[in-house]
Amino acid sequence: MDASTAAAWWGAAAGTVALFWDFLKWLTSGPHLRINARPNFQLLGTVPISPGKHVCVEVTNRGDAPTTLTMLAMIHFPNHWHQLRKTGAKHYFVVPITKDPLPSLLAPGAVWQAVFKQDDELDHVLQSGLLYVYVNHSQSEKPCRTRCRSK
Repeated sequence: MDASTAAAWWGAAAGTVALFWDFLKWLTSGPHLRINARPNFQLLGTVPISPGKHVCVEVTNRGDAPTTLTMLAMIHFPNHWHQLRKTGAKHYFVVPITKDPLPSLLAPGAVWQAVFKQDDELDHVLQSGLLYVYVNHSQSEKPCRTRCRSK
């Protein structure tokens, strides 16, 4: 193998690695939200805000770009079959209790927390079927979701 052939192979390999690296950077750039939704919380403090049980939602931006949280919602499916077929769902719009009302800017590394009342209907929904909490944000048309499980 002469020097020009070796240089051509080296250039082709380096170009392929650089292209793959740029693709990985593109794939991992932007906001990446992690959502936790935990039911059955009691609010404590000097002034009781709201007695009874609540659902606590925490959204963390683990990405490298800010995003604006625009909506908090829930969807209940009676079972896995209905979830797979996307039928028989009940949709709930949630107005949370939070110090940062929606819409709210969520910077990289920041955390947004909210709670909302867990009434008798939500208790029943948690015990029967699958309940998902959805968060819409400005950097994606598809909302982020997590399953809310009663333990």
